[in-house]
Amino acid sequence: MVLSLGCFEALRNHISVATIDYSEVSMKIMLRSVLLTIMIGFGIAGVALAQSASQSMNSAGKSAAGAVNDVVNGAATAISDTALTTKIKTALNTDSGIRNTRIHVTTRGGVVILRGRVPSVEMKARAEKVARDTDGVKDVTNQLEIYQKLSD
Repeated sequence: MVLSLGCFEALRNHISVATIDYSEVSMKIMLRSVLLTIMIGFGIAGVALAQSASQSMNSAGKSAAGAVNDVVNGAATAISDTALTTKIKTALNTDSGIRNTRIHVTTRGGVVILRGRVPSVEMKARAEKVARDTDGVKDVTNQLEIYQKLSD
């Protein structure tokens, strides 16, 4: 709580009026020293509040900068993941052993997830190898399921 100079002046005048019963000089000295102590206390509190506010603003600035940095890094990761997904889908669609399948590819943080259904264990392994061999892939989670073709 910060009091203005006018508030201190009014408080001093109010306290000075109460100096009737005792030695006027000694009472005024005592009351003024109390008033000075209060003013110093509020001054210190004001400095502490200003420092606290400054630290809070500094912290908020760092938090905002961190949030912007996170957004930029998140956007860069999303762009990189999208590029990896596109490369892998292209490679799967141009591979003669895998073409014409419905393999869903998603990428998060460089980790590729393969989902869908393929007709053989060999095709499942081949799809995983194509994904792993793509430059920039950190890991592959192969969730492809094998289905049996119905005979004619």
